[in-house]
Amino acid sequence: MRTQTKERTMNAQRCLSDAIDRSRLLSEIANATFAGDQAAMLAELRAMYDGNIDSVKIDDSRVDVWGWTDDMPEGTMDWRLTVTIGKTSRPGRRRRG
Repeated sequence: MRTQTKERTMNAQRCLSDAIDRSRLLSEIANATFAGDQAAMLAELRAMYDGNIDSVKIDDSRVDVWGWTDDMPEGTMDWRLTVTIGKTSRPGRRRRG
């Protein structure tokens, strides 16, 4: 059981990390699915990202989340994701905007 939890956590981190990389690379909002709730997803992101994070709930299953660092110009983001809270963690397709 402990191994499954560890694997699930690693998969969630990898999916969020891959989505952040896509967002940075393409300067777009990237999509991802996270297995868990919004609080757990934000905790994962805060553990991975050495900067500021903010979010807004879009609807019952989606959260818009973004990150930036203090040395960035005001109003700019390092990355931006739309995360669907679901049963499994997986990367999503990119979304322009």
